[in-house]
Amino acid sequence: GGSVVHSSNQYMVGFVESLGLETISTLDSRLALSKQGQLVFQTSSFAPLTYLKMLWRWGLNILRLDTWVGKFASKFARVYAVQEKRYAFSDPVKLLASLDKGFPSMLQRSLRSQMEAAGFSSNFIDELPLGGIRVNYGQDLRIGSFVGAIGLAGLIGSLWAVKGGNFQVAQGLLDRAKVLNVFRGTSVTRIARNGLDPTSGRPTYTLTAKDEATGVASDRAYDLVFIAAPLDSNAKRPLLSLEGLGDSAPSAADLAIPYHRTVASFFSEAPDPQAFGLEPGTSCPGTVLFLDTADVLNSIGEHGPV
Repeated sequence: GGSVVHSSNQYMVGFVESLGLETISTLDSRLALSKQGQLVFQTSSFAPLTYLKMLWRWGLNILRLDTWVGKFASKFARVYAVQEKRYAFSDPVKLLASLDKGFPSMLQRSLRSQMEAAGFSSNFIDELPLGGIRVNYGQDLRIGSFVGAIGLAGLIGSLWAVKGGNFQVAQGLLDRAKVLNVFRGTSVTRIARNGLDPTSGRPTYTLTAKDEATGVASDRAYDLVFIAAPLDSNAKRPLLSLEGLGDSAPSAADLAIPYHRTVASFFSEAPDPQAFGLEPGTSCPGTVLFLDTADVLNSIGEHGPV
């Protein structure tokens, strides 16, 4: 679902190459930080000048960030080797621990606390990292340090998109998967666990799916079911019915956890440069990150087809 892809995403890199698709870099690579209605920092389209400006404003923090995020990304990339060897884990925490013993503790610590412990200054943390977290998640530095570090990787590595839209990757993979049955225009309303299969000795499951065009519901039987969707009891849509799952079913407390809502609005016109204190006729940077946590805007960014 992302509009841009990180260069370390080996799956997407492989899919694009296999499907013969072309990639493009982000449209306008210039970045700006906005605080109290003014642009307090802007990068340049000339990379060496940008690095000098960052060093002038944040000192060695910017070099430390490059190293800190780089080490994290390298450790996280071990997941490809783990999956290549077909290792399996009983829960996500054990998977993360296999990549690096320090990863599980990052799930319990805020990004601010983690970065302060790593020696980053508060002035730096409250600018570039905060902006990166707000544009990615719409949250602040209280976010978990593990997911926060993933978000900051976008500030360091190169980003690209598929020419003509990233949707072509999913479309191309579905077209190639001849033995895969994809039911479009349907919604699953019920998952029920049946008895044990007499041959395999394992339980089977019945899924009830409704055709959104006709409203007709039908049942289908499966050996395994993976739910890749939020189960939110506060959602306006009807909640998925789960029957006979026993201890494996999510608890009422799990279903009551609120989800963070982020709204994206798209406009055909470029922002008014004077709104950011720029001279009339000048162009706004491709991405503007808003650092005031009370601000209704998290970011403004130029986008191509996704």
